Amino acid sequence: MFKPDRRALIAILLYLVWIVYFTVDAYYTEKRHLIEDIDATLLQSAMSIPILLPEGFHHKGMNADSVSAKEDWSNIIRLSQFADIVKLKYLYSMILVDGKTFFTASNGTEEERSTKVNLVTYFEYYDDAPSELHKAFESGEISYVEYRDKWGYFRSVFVPMTSKDGLCYIVAADIDISNIETLLRNSLLKNLFYGALFLLFIIPFQIAYNWRMILANKMLEKTVSERTQELQSKNDETQEILNSSSDIIMLTDGERIDAANTAFHKFFGTTSLAEFDARGLKLSDYLLLYRHNDDKEKHFQPLEWIEKMKNLPDNDRLVTLKSESTGVHSVFRININPAGKRFVVSLTDVTQLTRTSEQYRYLATHDPLTSCFNRNYLEAELADSLARVKRYHSAVSVAMLDIDHFKEFNDNYGHLTGDVVLIGLSDLITISIRSCDLFARWGGEEFVLLLPDSDLESAHNAADKLRLLVAETDFPKAPTRLTISIGVTQLAEDDTIKSIMERVDHALYSAKARGRNRVVSQPKSE
Repeated sequence: MFKPDRRALIAILLYLVWIVYFTVDAYYTEKRHLIEDIDATLLQSAMSIPILLPEGFHHKGMNADSVSAKEDWSNIIRLSQFADIVKLKYLYSMILVDGKTFFTASNGTEEERSTKVNLVTYFEYYDDAPSELHKAFESGEISYVEYRDKWGYFRSVFVPMTSKDGLCYIVAADIDISNIETLLRNSLLKNLFYGALFLLFIIPFQIAYNWRMILANKMLEKTVSERTQELQSKNDETQEILNSSSDIIMLTDGERIDAANTAFHKFFGTTSLAEFDARGLKLSDYLLLYRHNDDKEKHFQPLEWIEKMKNLPDNDRLVTLKSESTGVHSVFRININPAGKRFVVSLTDVTQLTRTSEQYRYLATHDPLTSCFNRNYLEAELADSLARVKRYHSAVSVAMLDIDHFKEFNDNYGHLTGDVVLIGLSDLITISIRSCDLFARWGGEEFVLLLPDSDLESAHNAADKLRLLVAETDFPKAPTRLTISIGVTQLAEDDTIKSIMERVDHALYSAKARGRNRVVSQPKSE
């Protein structure tokens, strides 16, 4: 009776273990690489949906009447064109209303678009939504899932996002994986079959085994390489779409940047994220909060800038960035869309618009000749001061000054010389008063000085110092020295802007009547 050699049996057993191990390992290695590449494509594609849809598309209060059939068809075409480029089955977004999931946008296959059969339209109820979708709504976490529904067998990503007004919605992407599962399964069965077949060749066992394993690994490597190249091509096409935008677009957790478009690298003077990281600086090191009202720029602390920006009104979401290529500071409006634990951040250059807005704001509050504040701005500040006096009983005074004999000065030396004197007087007083004081042109040669935290006596003394300073100053192009008369009064709790200005004007008139070049104070009781 034939009795197999024990060593041969051990060799065969080891061979079986060996072939099963390497075949199964190759199967899962290929599957893992494919899934990783698929997930990368799904995530980038899903996060492109807010860019493809109209700005502000998702918002609180969305209902079945929010989007017309024509607008919905336009969204279907845009998403379909993008899905065709990256070879995805479906791209879509959803919202949760009363515990039910409704589509807000979706692409359609070529057949669905032509026949209108199974085409998902705006606010259609998602009746067989997978449980992972509801978990994504509840947790706010990015979720990957494989599931079957009436449309097929897919691997999908669900990415929670938040609209500007706080609506939580989901953007999703599906890829058909039925053929991938078949490919992997056939590859596994084929490798196992060839391994079993080799048992017939006991003598050349080692040689055949080694040859088959090398061949199997090469086949799997080729398959993985082909799939990797295909998915990389899709990623490149997605990146190309992002690169076509003139806005700076990036995917970030607040400090680390995981993806960025060409506009980002052009602005920062880099060719890759590795080069950007090599500088040793975080994104917050480049960002400065733009403050148009006080001309001060504030540095952000690490990881705080996203929360700071999210809490600001839309018109104040402005930052300045310095271009590494030009060295010029530019102003950007920042838009932040949450994507799980990360954020899609886009920066739109509004430098020229901001500068124009500042020019208009300056012209609205300043006198065009002397560059000091104008009457409108003074009246607004007077109203605020009155409110403080009534609420906190603080001491605030007002001084009105007038250049003595200025009409005769203009008649003798011309209005152009008079304008130079007005400018010189404004400059002199502006640099001589406290930083908290406000100096404004009331009209003609009359100016008003608002003095916070000053009672009538201290305001009188401050005004007299200015009077003496003007009398001792030689103004350019003025052939003679000038003097000024000043009226001073203190704000009372029952005052109005009209009563204040009438009282201080009366005090100025008294100063002129008493011989000019003097200060006259008038309390409210007079």
